[in-house]
Amino acid sequence: MKIKILFFAFLFIAVSSYSQNNPFQKKFPLIDRYIDSLLTEWNIPGLALGIVYKDQLIYGKGYGYRDVENKLPVTTETIFPIGSNTKLFTATTAAMLQQEGKLSLDKPVKIYMPSLNFSNDELNSKTTLRDMLSHRTGLPGYDGISHNSPLTRKEAIARVVYMQPQLGFREGYIYNNMMFTAAGGVLENIAGKSWEDIIREKFFQPLDMKISCFTKDEMIKNNNYSFGYFKDTAKRFQRKQSFEQNGENLAPAGAIKSNVEDMSHWMIAQLNGGRYKGKQVIPEKAITETLMPNTITDKQG
Repeated sequence: MKIKILFFAFLFIAVSSYSQNNPFQKKFPLIDRYIDSLLTEWNIPGLALGIVYKDQLIYGKGYGYRDVENKLPVTTETIFPIGSNTKLFTATTAAMLQQEGKLSLDKPVKIYMPSLNFSNDELNSKTTLRDMLSHRTGLPGYDGISHNSPLTRKEAIARVVYMQPQLGFREGYIYNNMMFTAAGGVLENIAGKSWEDIIREKFFQPLDMKISCFTKDEMIKNNNYSFGYFKDTAKRFQRKQSFEQNGENLAPAGAIKSNVEDMSHWMIAQLNGGRYKGKQVIPEKAITETLMPNTITDKQG
């Protein structure tokens, strides 16, 4: 029995219900009570939850508020950043291009993007997309290159050459947003179009992800989006409205904004070997590729 829970804990909510006549209907009140207890225990403004079973979103509901000051609940169409869940879109694109014969995950990445330079000869001659997407290059994060940065994606990727290894090549795991940003640049180089256009064409359009977007301006234009919050010393919620941290240059690592309804379509494809509404949107071998363990670690990304 395949069941996955789509759990957005970005301090926001979504509201709806689905498929009232399903075998899990009696369990939903138990889920509600559990989530309500989490809101209290973790002291968060709200969250959104969705449950996908087989090829349907069978339950979606919101708890708490997307705007605490104005007591505005989130609907299932409310947009909020999905953060590093974006990385799977980038990795899946790479796996799809491999299936299309346009690249190999295991050949030196400089074959596909000669302008991508690393700080030493070993990295330049051996680093593959699989290494970059598995956090095993030995390079530390250098998040200052991209977070709250005015650099374009091209300018940020040009700084990779200055990143000095903290571990030996393939020696261990270091979470690295910049490697996903650079991988996005490689995909752009191969496809001849922007990473955003690639994601729209390969996923958003065929999966009916009509609300999903990439930028803060797109999200705000929708007028149904969540605010971010932090707690002050008195444990009161204080609104933090800036989403500048995940800018254009970081997009392949964490820029997608979406909602429970759109992301349920992505999950349906993941659970069903890349199929959505009877169509093979993602090659099953590409799905399998992204599920293969490449770096074993007990660290949490």
